Amino acid sequence: MGRSTPASVVCQICGDKSYGRHYGLWTCDGCACFFKRTIRRKINYRCISGDNKCPVDKTRRNWCPACRLKKCFEMQMNKDEIDLVVYTMKSVLNNAVIVFLTTEQKKNLMARLWPIFTLAILPHTKSKIEIKTVEVSNKNVIVISFKVNNLISDFSQKVGKVDEEETRLLCSWLLCNLGGEISIIDFAPSLLDTYTSWLRKHCDSNYPDENDRADRIIDYGKALLGFNGYTSFIAEFSFLHHDKSSLL
Repeated sequence: MGRSTPASVVCQICGDKSYGRHYGLWTCDGCACFFKRTIRRKINYRCISGDNKCPVDKTRRNWCPACRLKKCFEMQMNKDEIDLVVYTMKSVLNNAVIVFLTTEQKKNLMARLWPIFTLAILPHTKSKIEIKTVEVSNKNVIVISFKVNNLISDFSQKVGKVDEEETRLLCSWLLCNLGGEISIIDFAPSLLDTYTSWLRKHCDSNYPDENDRADRIIDYGKALLGFNGYTSFIAEFSFLHHDKSSLL
């Protein structure tokens, strides 16, 4: 299986071919990995020329890491998305529903489902993903951007921040629903009523003044399941692609 076709938008850092959005920008693999590695390891660079004006392009992007990082921030690459990916992966991979799956099975599962779980965890982390409408050949991507933005905004207004236990139960609820479509978790649907009940009990006990809180969280989950049918959904979230496998 070969590499996907390059995007029509070149890397916004060095001008090389890009294959999707990474941390809010269209970037090549090299610039995306450079930014991720620098932020995670908290690396400090010093400009090799001393004037912080080194050129950053396809042929000279590796000359001065200080100026390359400076350009990443000037173009507003979002370092918060790196933390979001880490939290998403760890939260789902440790979920009780899939605790007995092998590492390889979990890797295959997340390769298909990570966009849905990223959106499931957003209300808890209060992270922000800026999903911009860009000029692309696949019009479905624009439709998805519009729907995702509206969904997140509407849910935030109705429920606000979701606590950690609600997030865990929502992810479990999603896995149970997706079990009917994915063979490696075909056992999960039998657990749906259990996790639905636990979510309702948690909401009733901790948010007694919000009678329909559990229903709103479940409705949010149902909306996320609806995105699973879009063939371009993973492409829309391709700016997170390089992080999902590094934690497995």
